[in-house]
Amino acid sequence: MESSDSALRMSENTQVMIPFTKTFLLTLSLFFLLISSIYGQRAIELDRLDVFELNGKVYINCIISQGNTCDGIRYLRSTDGQNFHQIGIVTGICGSPDFPVGYEFVDKEPVVNETNYYKIEFGGYSPSRVFAVNVIDFGESAFKVVPQPVRDRVAIHFRNPHQREHRVKIFNSSGQFALMSNTQNNVFELDMSSMSPGHYVFQIVNLEGTSDPISGVIIVKN
Repeated sequence: MESSDSALRMSENTQVMIPFTKTFLLTLSLFFLLISSIYGQRAIELDRLDVFELNGKVYINCIISQGNTCDGIRYLRSTDGQNFHQIGIVTGICGSPDFPVGYEFVDKEPVVNETNYYKIEFGGYSPSRVFAVNVIDFGESAFKVVPQPVRDRVAIHFRNPHQREHRVKIFNSSGQFALMSNTQNNVFELDMSSMSPGHYVFQIVNLEGTSDPISGVIIVKN
């Protein structure tokens, strides 16, 4: 009799465990499916993706590779690199299975004198990497020094739409060489913390010789 009762209890426990096991496995499967949908998206194939500033506007040009399609395109902008909002959209199916397709978007009102961050979302794929673009109001000048005067780090912004290699040389008020740096971007970011207070002259030279040199002054404060 005792053996029969024991077998009955084991049978009841087994019946309880089977539904529990099925529920657990179903929940686990749904969890991994959700994680896969969030993190497992593959990147869309692109022949080209350029983000650049020209005359106070930011241009976003991309070419979706042949054989790739997506459910719309969203253009996003941020001023802190974290919180993005939509500034443009292409609806419907984008791309083609038969040939590459190009898309162009122009941000006509970027935030001036700040770094603008851009990324592109292709429906059904993971978003593009984030692009940082400085949009500077030069006014009548060919450059802008930020901040001015400076205590430690300074940025010298200048126009370089074709990403030519440039070199900046900095001299103290006595004409002695102090610092040199190269870039293919449109800004030199320099550490002036070791410089004595005073006025420093800089000259920016296009190493390809396709534009005139640019000269200006950096003021280092205590």
